[in-house]
Amino acid sequence: MRLVSTVELIAIRERVHNALDPYEGPVPPEHFDELLKAVRDFKEWYELWDVEFSRKYENAGMSRLLSATMCLIRSLAFYRQSLRIQHLHAELFHNATALRGINGPEDVKKMPGSQRELALRSIEIAREGLDITVNSTSYREGMKYGMGIGSTIFRIDLIFIQPSTILMPLRRSRDPSCCASLDSCKQISFLCNPF
Repeated sequence: MRLVSTVELIAIRERVHNALDPYEGPVPPEHFDELLKAVRDFKEWYELWDVEFSRKYENAGMSRLLSATMCLIRSLAFYRQSLRIQHLHAELFHNATALRGINGPEDVKKMPGSQRELALRSIEIAREGLDITVNSTSYREGMKYGMGIGSTIFRIDLIFIQPSTILMPLRRSRDPSCCASLDSCKQISFLCNPF
């Protein structure tokens, strides 16, 4: 099931990748339209496979009782969170192609509205990925068995979110969660290299 879902995601990513060619020079306006279509496709892919995985593993999203503390917690299964990370990473990767040429604050000031919206959306995507990887106990537990892949995804998210929060100062000053995101980066560094 994971193989089929991954192959389907790769097929969507290939279509988007081909549609965004050429990768040099200014970003043409039609690329932003293609990225909107890609967002819908990635979302449909995620929703379809989330349902399928939930059917196969019925307790994937159910609350479970912890016998030691006798309290209920909401715990999504690792594979569902991994599916979400795949979705977020696919979207973030393709968004980055349309954010090329943004090298400093002066470039941010010149960004067209569609590119600015895409940058802000990409920051939110990276934050969601960081939130799952840092705050989800089941995801961290699952990472023990796939650390190479997990730490690579973390680092890709970090590469994107750190410069973005620096380059988007107006957003950062109004949004206290930016500080939380940077704190998450420190936690991830520890998770990836605990020694």
